Amino acid sequence: MYCNKCGTENPDDGKFCSKCGNQLERIGSRISTDNKKNIDQKNKITLGLVLGWIFGVLFLLSGLIFATEAEFLAGIPLVLASLILIPPITKWLENKFNYNLSRGLRITLVIVLFMIYAFNVPDQYVSQNTNLEDNLENPTVNQESLSTQPIQTSTPVQTSTPIQTSTPIQTSTPIVTSSTISFSEFDRIFGDDSSLTDLQKKEEFKNYKDKIVSWDGYISDVDEGWTGDYCVLIKTKSPSQSSADFKSCNPTESFKNKLLTYQIGDRVILTGTIQNYMDLYPSYYVEGTDINKL
Repeated sequence: MYCNKCGTENPDDGKFCSKCGNQLERIGSRISTDNKKNIDQKNKITLGLVLGWIFGVLFLLSGLIFATEAEFLAGIPLVLASLILIPPITKWLENKFNYNLSRGLRITLVIVLFMIYAFNVPDQYVSQNTNLEDNLENPTVNQESLSTQPIQTSTPVQTSTPIQTSTPIQTSTPIVTSSTISFSEFDRIFGDDSSLTDLQKKEEFKNYKDKIVSWDGYISDVDEGWTGDYCVLIKTKSPSQSSADFKSCNPTESFKNKLLTYQIGDRVILTGTIQNYMDLYPSYYVEGTDINKL
């Protein structure tokens, strides 16, 4: 056995060097301990790679989808979180900018970015999920209402047919109420030039949410949303104004077929329900029910 300090040959069973007194170390034991450390390290890296790839790719795809929908406050935090999680990107950034983030700091940053995303998810996506849940419950209600309607049709002898002709009047009442809320009135209350505070706007919006409106304007753009609905952006003043004033979406094929016939700059009138006044772009969101060209 040779001393790893001075190189002097010593007996195989020796513990200290006969020349310099250095403690002798067996090469085999050192190699075995080093291999054990490397194996443990590889296992840890493998687990980190799997978790980093899963969450990193998920955040990256979600962030890009939100970014394509112009929802940047919701998309950018997810993209930044993916840059922290995906191992090759993280390693490249560390080498490029000469820094090293600890595991605890990475987890903290990802949690903070995810909270920023959660606070900035547009209400239209949340409302679409709640609408789907309501639609799952409504069919039972509709079946009950349909089962009660034959009872009403059993009274034609009592000259109740004029009552059935009055049902179109019920469908026309939302149109009457919609004409009372103009876009200029809504913009005067919730627009940038409004004198109301944010708290006052939130309280006032309770009187406008789910109200049916019919607003006219010029088509700025038409696109398909990532949730499968079809959206139209409308300018209310002129086709040449810089940005759209409100956005409206609808998932039905009939709404899509109408949008396919329109071009940018066409003047239309859109009927729908008010859902939000503080989206990213545009600020006003109306869930469309019908659209017609003027």
